[in-house]
Amino acid sequence: MSLILAPATITRVRTLHEGELRGVELTLPVSLRVGAKDEPIEDGMRPGAAFLAEPFGGQSKKYHKQLYMRSNCSISSQRRLETVWWQTGEIHEGDTIGVRVDADPKGNFLRVHEHRILDQSKSLALEPDTWWSEQNFVAVAFSTGITPFLAHIRYMALFGFGRAFRRFDSGAHYVLIVSVRNPRQLMCHDELRELEDRFPDNFRYHPVLTREWPDDWPYTRKRIIKTEDGTGEIDLSPLLNVVPDIGSRHVRICGGKAPTEQLVRGLREYRIAPRSLKTEVW
Repeated sequence: MSLILAPATITRVRTLHEGELRGVELTLPVSLRVGAKDEPIEDGMRPGAAFLAEPFGGQSKKYHKQLYMRSNCSISSQRRLETVWWQTGEIHEGDTIGVRVDADPKGNFLRVHEHRILDQSKSLALEPDTWWSEQNFVAVAFSTGITPFLAHIRYMALFGFGRAFRRFDSGAHYVLIVSVRNPRQLMCHDELRELEDRFPDNFRYHPVLTREWPDDWPYTRKRIIKTEDGTGEIDLSPLLNVVPDIGSRHVRICGGKAPTEQLVRGLREYRIAPRSLKTEVW
């Protein structure tokens, strides 16, 4: 069967950084006519996964397929896909963009396509609920690399960070470190601080500003990892000041290739072996 693209309406556009980044919400229809039949569209995407869309390129003047990390979760936002849009071409609320959906083998419904990565060390899709709900994580996001981790945290919060599954257990613990250049690039900053207040025993938020910060900035200033001048050695001390127990956590990293590779190399140079390590670069 050929690729099925459902017409998703752009229902919200938010400017995150002028000329660079926008937060976009795409809303899929309840059903789609395939052949002679209207088939319902189901949304069961796992938090941290990506969907496939086909926007119109402002420069190429062609439609092109592109993967987008989803920042919200299907359980609370059925058929509403939030993501970060980095293309600079004009988009407007009310426009439509094709989003891939897959046909059920029995032809009963369509399902929002979830991009699957065969190499699990490069997949940030959240693990099964029975597993993550009793684990400790640290997620390091460089710039828009926060997108899949927002989906993780929002999903976990719906279940009390795992306490809903295990009433008498403490649940998961998740440290989110977000590195951006200036305060204007911080995504969902207030929401994340509120979640930290709601779940002080399960969630910690640590934003890092690398180039510009207010005088009273209480978090890390400059880079969370550093490269020593002349030697090229990695200095992990800023990171270890935030999470000294990183070796006993599951580490997740998302962002640009250079900082991600530096962090992975730094862990190796420091002989820190986290319980697991997964990275995704763009």
